[in-house]
Amino acid sequence: KGRASVRVEVNEDPVQVKITFIDSDDVFTPEFLEITQRVMQQKNVKLVQTSYTSHEKEYREHLAVTEPKTEIYTNEEAFRNYILDDKITGYIWGKLYDASLFEKVRYPEKITHGQDSYTTFKFLLLAEKMAFVDEVLYYYCRHEDTLTGTFSTNRMKLCKVADEMRKFVSEEGYDQLPDIRKLIESYEIQMNFMILNYYIGHGQDQKYQKELLQVRKAILRADWKNPYIKKKYRIMHFLLKLSYPLFRFSSVVSQKALRNRYW
Repeated sequence: KGRASVRVEVNEDPVQVKITFIDSDDVFTPEFLEITQRVMQQKNVKLVQTSYTSHEKEYREHLAVTEPKTEIYTNEEAFRNYILDDKITGYIWGKLYDASLFEKVRYPEKITHGQDSYTTFKFLLLAEKMAFVDEVLYYYCRHEDTLTGTFSTNRMKLCKVADEMRKFVSEEGYDQLPDIRKLIESYEIQMNFMILNYYIGHGQDQKYQKELLQVRKAILRADWKNPYIKKKYRIMHFLLKLSYPLFRFSSVVSQKALRNRYW
């Protein structure tokens, strides 16, 4: 079924009290499980995330502290941080979960790219509160063969994540959280720009211009008075309104610089 589908099979029967995920080419430190389990117990939370960093070739030994700084977030704070600040990530890895969180959450089998985006926000809300361990205990391997580095038209499905968010918060009663609808709209804009830049970066935007035209229209008709839209997306919006060729040129240049940084 492929690498991403393994996550679906793993959580079909969560018989253990705690669950964690690690990608096959990633590394977590020897202290990862010890510290996250201790924090989960001491802070009485159902979800713990640690800091992470990326490594391109091989894991470099890291000496973690035994009592790292820990921050506690309510589900409202965790969701807001995930959308706006990126300390709380949407990745499944680098976290320890209480198995009870999987009673309502399953990873979508038909989506091979971006399963995390469809599910992690649900864990953040269901956990009620979570802990963030401010110490690098997870090393993510960044290379061109990872799921995030290869091209797939399945990435287009990420434009539907915001709809899944709206559906979930409505069904589970999270509509009362302050400005959650505006935060979701901000996230939707981020995803649409990510998709647009992704296809441009892989040189596929001309081939899929019909599909991407709908993405561009969604960006342009969004409520840009939303205070939660980040500055960089406002700049992208400005370029896109001026001219798509101008936006495309800017995207190609910035992505080339990013690739040179990592590879």
